[in-house]
Amino acid sequence: MKFLRTGNLPLALGIFLVFPILSFTALAFGERKGDREGEGDESSPMFQRTSAISIALPLLFALYMSTVPAYGERYWLLFGFLFLVDLGLAVVAAKRGPELLHLGAAASTVLVFSIWLKTSYKSEAWPVVLAIVSGFVLFYLVIPRIFARFDLVFSNQGARGVFAAPLLLVVFPILAGIEPATASPEPCSGCCLR
Repeated sequence: MKFLRTGNLPLALGIFLVFPILSFTALAFGERKGDREGEGDESSPMFQRTSAISIALPLLFALYMSTVPAYGERYWLLFGFLFLVDLGLAVVAAKRGPELLHLGAAASTVLVFSIWLKTSYKSEAWPVVLAIVSGFVLFYLVIPRIFARFDLVFSNQGARGVFAAPLLLVVFPILAGIEPATASPEPCSGCCLR
């Protein structure tokens, strides 16, 4: 973090995505190997907790990015990265567990939006942020139904991830309160100033 600059932010995001992908791939191959041999270390609670922590580290990076205004100005990177992490954690939580990963991703997403609005929001981002928030709301509402079609059902903590959707709706009134452009529903052509 000490040597991270805005210019090499895409590289840092790539690195933080590669490690969970590698961890997920290792888990998938380890599961197949353990199934053939009838045993495997991946079923141990310690291994599952360690894997869950390594997979969830990108959420901590997203939280960190939202606190630094220079990184938050690149909101496309921040929220695109966050969406990929949320999607990956939802799949891991539904297929392998623990379901707490999905709930943690949902809580982190709400927290990232809250911090970003407070520390990094700039006026030029407001129309795009409306679409981004809408996408996250739809994601958290629809993902349990999509998973149900593949017989992946959140039964415990993962089912509570859906509560991120209504919590994210708070972004809309906050934007209406802090964004001057929302004072008028139509773009002003300057005719009212004559």
